[in-house]
Amino acid sequence: MSGTNVGVLERLKDASLWLFLSLGLLYLGILIPALGFLISLAGLYLLIGKGTPRLRSVLRDLQLIGLLKEDRSNWVSILNLSAVGIVIGEIFLAVSGLLLFSFAHPIGFGLSVVGDAILVLSLVGAFVASVFLGISLIDLGNAYFSDILKIAGVLSALPFISPIGWLLAYAYLDSLILDASRQQGPARPQPSSQGRKLPSVYAEGYATIRGNGQVTLTLVANSPLTIANAYLLGYQTRVRTISPNVLSVGRNLVVIYFDNLPPLVQGVSYTLVVAFSDGSSVSVQAFYVP
Repeated sequence: MSGTNVGVLERLKDASLWLFLSLGLLYLGILIPALGFLISLAGLYLLIGKGTPRLRSVLRDLQLIGLLKEDRSNWVSILNLSAVGIVIGEIFLAVSGLLLFSFAHPIGFGLSVVGDAILVLSLVGAFVASVFLGISLIDLGNAYFSDILKIAGVLSALPFISPIGWLLAYAYLDSLILDASRQQGPARPQPSSQGRKLPSVYAEGYATIRGNGQVTLTLVANSPLTIANAYLLGYQTRVRTISPNVLSVGRNLVVIYFDNLPPLVQGVSYTLVVAFSDGSSVSVQAFYVP
């Protein structure tokens, strides 16, 4: 496993933990009468504020580096919308219960019907979104020949059991990343015995090149640095976009688009050169992925 993959899987592990916590609270609130919507509201806050932004970002990156064949990050928005509907449905039911208990008011019956309808429709939406997000875990399990990730994908697609699937994914990814990091060895280059400083930026793993001109790689920066240019060594290439073009301290997943890539051959190693505003550059081994 390359350093690029390790970094993305670490972020998936983080997203899985937030999905476990937020969905767990969301579904727990449904099972508690009257004031359960307060628990679901806390789960909704964690889901929208912490869980799904991380999941959306990492799903896109997993597709970019070739670990997922499809970008299913759009289903994250459906999950968010369904979670909002679940909380609204619970609030309707709580208010209707209060009216019926206190006054037997006819409005309470109407609110009960509306609340049930919203809750059921929202649960269906959450289930459909969870199915497609679970398929992403299954696909990742296929990529790493992992039955545990496949099981996590199945469990994460099931209503009310979904948090268990994400917890299983979190636990397994933790051990997978640990094993891969040991095989990879030290992530950072060590200074020489003569006391040379670490380079301001270096690459982790290798770059992947797509037929549409997209190149993805991970650069680790020890200080903020602007990317000035990029090219394939020995070829006349022209950069369309670089994102991000300013590196932050730490790992940066960089996506470059070229307008005029030459015909490339799968399995052949190419050299990608990334030049920076301070005059330095870094060379990265790159492979074509159809």
